[in-house]
Amino acid sequence: MSQKERNKKYYESHKDTANKRSKDWYENNKEKAKSLARKNYAENKERVKLSAKSGSRANKDKVQAANKRWAENNPDKFAEIVRRQGLRRSTGGAWTLEQYNDAFLQQEERCAICGNKSERNLDADHDHAKNTRRGLLCNACNMMLGYAKDIPSILESAAAYLRKWGKT
Repeated sequence: MSQKERNKKYYESHKDTANKRSKDWYENNKEKAKSLARKNYAENKERVKLSAKSGSRANKDKVQAANKRWAENNPDKFAEIVRRQGLRRSTGGAWTLEQYNDAFLQQEERCAICGNKSERNLDADHDHAKNTRRGLLCNACNMMLGYAKDIPSILESAAAYLRKWGKT
């Protein structure tokens, strides 16, 4: 039996003790552990990246199961992560979750155009060309701006058309 096989066998039979010892050492040496991890990453960047990729690919089912368990055990954190990622993706990074929450309170949970309270989350509106934040809109108002391609004259023409037919 090789040394590697003996080590593996020993580890399997003493897993709980080894895990506790490892966690205790980390708790008492956090800065040193982080420093060693940074040093290892700097010295072996490509190997570490490749190992992480191949490890998650080889254990895709285990990784997905672990992620699912974590999400189920941490529903609030998971919801926040999903919301952050959604905002970043849908607004090209123009909105952060903190900025969204501040605007939501400032607008008193109402759409910046029609003033209605939304049953679901308000959409984070932003200027696509300048990537700047504008305000929070209900889905209908956000779609209206999108269909009008953010061109004020189209919206003004639409308003004039409705007035012509007796809508105020």
